[in-house]
Formats: sequence, C-alpha cells, structure tokens
Amino acid sequence: ATFRIQACGGGNRRSPGAAIDPSAPPAMSAAVLLHLSGLALALAVGGDLPAKGANAAPKAGCMIPLGPMPQVDKVMRNDILTEDQQPMLVRSPKVAAVLKRFGLDSMDGLRDEHGAEQVLMSEGGSDFLAARRLGVAAYLKKVRHDVPATAMLPESGARSFFLEHPDLYNDVARAYARLVPKGYREMLDVSSSASRAVLTTAARDHDFGVSDLALWLGGAGHVHTLRVDYVAGQFLTHLEGRKRIWLFPAAQHDLLYFGKKKGAKGWSTDDEGWGAASSVPISISDGRLEVAQPEKYPDFAKATPIAIDLQPGETMFIPCGWAHIVEYQGPAMSVSAVVHPDWLEPLLKDDPAWAPDGCRVWIREPCAEDGCGFAE
Repeated sequence: ATFRIQACGGGNRRSPGAAIDPSAPPAMSAAVLLHLSGLALALAVGGDLPAKGANAAPKAGCMIPLGPMPQVDKVMRNDILTEDQQPMLVRSPKVAAVLKRFGLDSMDGLRDEHGAEQVLMSEGGSDFLAARRLGVAAYLKKVRHDVPATAMLPESGARSFFLEHPDLYNDVARAYARLVPKGYREMLDVSSSASRAVLTTAARDHDFGVSDLALWLGGAGHVHTLRVDYVAGQFLTHLEGRKRIWLFPAAQHDLLYFGKKKGAKGWSTDDEGWGAASSVPISISDGRLEVAQPEKYPDFAKATPIAIDLQPGETMFIPCGWAHIVEYQGPAMSVSAVVHPDWLEPLLKDDPAWAPDGCRVWIREPCAEDGCGFAE
C-alpha cells in the first residue's frame, strides 16, 4: 500500500506543527503518523512528498498522518523475503481467541487467571541476574495505579512467563503459526513432549532466549529504548491500553548508531537476543523524539520514523531490520511472537553459537546447497 502524506502546518523541533491529538483513538484501525526529526524525506514506507506551495515540505518536528496500515489475513513468503517489506496489520481472530481462553486478553483476565502466580521482576533496572519475583496481582495493581518506581516487566519476566506455561505456550504459538507460510512454522510447534521439556528446562535455567513468545507489561511513561532485531519477523498483538510504536525503516539502519554488547552466547544480560541497541539517548516529550547532545549524533536527525498507535485487538507484523521504540502512553499489555524459518532449528542444533549478522541471512537461502532451504 502507498501511504499518502497530508500537509502539516509550520513547526520546529521544539514545537510540533501538526494539529493532531495523539490521545484520540482512530475510527477504524492503527493510526500511522510520520515524525520528521529532520528534513530527509526519502520514505521507505512508500509515501509521496507534499506538493510545493501551500502544502510545502513540512518543517522538522511535524507529525503527519499517513492513514491506516494495510491489513492482511496472513503473512506471505514475499512479505518476509524482501528487503523493502513494510509493517502490516494481520487479522488474527484465532490468536485473540486463544489468548482470551488463557486469560491474556486483558489485565483483568491476567489477574483473574494468573493473579496468584509470580513473574520475574528487576525493579530499578534490567539486570537479569538481579531479577526477583513479584506476585502477578500485586504487580498489576502497581502498574494500573501508576505507583512510582514500578518497573517495566523486563524481558526475563516477559519470556519466562510463557516458558513456565508449556500448554499456554503451545496453543498461542500454534495460533501464530497459522499466520505464516509453510517453511516458517516448525519452531512455533512445541506440541511434543521433548519440546515441552526444553521449555521447562529453559525456565529453570533462566535461558530466556529459548522463548519466541513474550508478555509485555508496563505503566504510563515507560519507554523501551531504540533497538533492532535481526529475526525473520515478529508479531506484536496489542491487548490493552495506549501504546505507540516508533518504527524506523530498515534502510535507515546506518543513521541510528547501533552497537552490540556481546556475551558468552552472543548477547549480554541487558541486550538479549539477536539484535542491537542504539547509543542515542532518546526521550519522548509532547509526542516528539528528543535527543540529548544531538551534536554527537548528527545522522539521527536524518531519520524519519513512523509512529503507530496500535489499538487493542490488533496484531502487527514487523519485518526484519525495522528498529523500534515502544512508548507506553498509559498502562498497557501486549504479546509478541518471533518468526523463524524451518531451516534454523537444525542449524542451531549443529552450531548453537550461530547468530545472524543482519537481515540478509533471512532473505537468501544459506542452506540451499545441501537441501535445507525454504519449504514451499
């Protein structure tokens, strides 16, 4: 789909020029806004530039409505295997039904179904080694009432929640598997007793990277810092609250100052997974991104992210390489699932230390010579 840019009023980096109420929910689907942190308008999302004259190119700081995201019934092979793929909404009634059955359709459902359980927490930081447990009901109460210093549920807790519930993991993963083509489903199938044992062992050993599912919870004002994931793709199903996703097209990767802290498994305890974190110190104020000491990060001013306000019940597919910032504009809850090609599992069994060096590995067929390429 081609997003058409609507003209935006005058503005600057201190004062957004577009008359947009970020708190107003869109009439139908996810609202997509373009944030101009600079004047570089080479839009990887396929937008058209405003005409000269009355609708001249907006100044930096504007938020421009791009309209609704494209919506599909499933993700096709070409949606994963192209470098210029865009995020999209995916209709996911089976995912919604499974999440509701396990009490994951809302915070009330989570409290009623899992309130007596505990989640891994690390208040005041994201150091997995310092993680402690907190009751689900108690944590939700703090999140919903904006208790000061309430921590965002860290990635350790987000992934261990599913690892500790193999039946839940299996049913949710299978529902997501219905949204992807053949050749991308096997690692979402944990129905065998051996696969269940792997989940249980990973939960016991705090090997959180084993989980391709995560439960994201946080209160108003929390912001996930800018990072990029080098996976074939991922789904994000928003369940409750106000959450804005800032997405940077993969083509802008070199503008975002990414680095990776490597540990024994190719990642460190504060940067888990196949990805990288940006060193740009970003804050969000009045609906705009702000950078401390911008003179140290001149290229970042050229980046043009899109801001997506997901509505409860919507599932978004994020292709490989799209860097993101997640902004909690109120207490919010979501679930995510990572998509892998089938050839990855045997590859990791042979070489557990293997890791992608970017997105190209998912686009080409690295195992084609020995017959382990993509399934049709």
